[in-house]
Amino acid sequence: MTSRYEVWVNDAALSDIDPRIYVADIGYQPANVTRSSGRLAGGQGELASGWDYYGTSKTTVSCVIRAYNTSERQRVIQSIVRWAQAGGWLKTSDRPDQRIYVKPTRLPAAGSVMRWLDAVSIEFTAYEWPFWQEMNAQTVALTDGQTKTLRYNSALPGYAEFDIELTGSTSSVTVTVNGEHITLDNLGVSGGHIVLSYSDEHHIQSIIHRVTSVIQKRTADSADDLILRPGENTVSFEVNGSATCTVSGKGVYL
Repeated sequence: MTSRYEVWVNDAALSDIDPRIYVADIGYQPANVTRSSGRLAGGQGELASGWDYYGTSKTTVSCVIRAYNTSERQRVIQSIVRWAQAGGWLKTSDRPDQRIYVKPTRLPAAGSVMRWLDAVSIEFTAYEWPFWQEMNAQTVALTDGQTKTLRYNSALPGYAEFDIELTGSTSSVTVTVNGEHITLDNLGVSGGHIVLSYSDEHHIQSIIHRVTSVIQKRTADSADDLILRPGENTVSFEVNGSATCTVSGKGVYL
């Protein structure tokens, strides 16, 4: 019997491990949002902060192993452990074109040798970036001095990334999103690309020219991150030199 559900870790399908694995269910526990607040002096209610904090997000996969032989069932369970234990990019069949970076926080085990059709479960947790993210980015291309609108299809705000292609010598670049900018100054570079991106493992920002970090060239008045909001976003690019820029963002979902 073929399951109507499927789960992948780093593009390896759970059902491909062994034909006796049946994916029975997928459950989601999205990150909870919390806000700090304080009592309004002399008034009613509370004043909530404008900053939202999201905790971890969990995904639980339940599967049935249709192996009556107890030692064979144990072997299949350990194969599932091997598939899940390193974590990575998790995809599920009911979220096409989305993925989330996870670590396993509960690995499967045989809770009963006798009840061989009992489901076993794997729990995955997303920590530093507890959101499902689109695999294909929404982009806008800019030349020096241009301002455009990037329509960001997303449930929640997300981080903008950029790729600046240098076509000559460049001393400084500025990318602005919704009034907040990142400027790199005193670059003294020519050719190649300057890429701002975030790592898979801990969602850490990097700004790289060719293979060398230029994040230390960021000016003191630059924003830490460039934030895209769901809907229309104003994006602009300035360069002292010769370059073009592509600003991109991947939709973010609970």
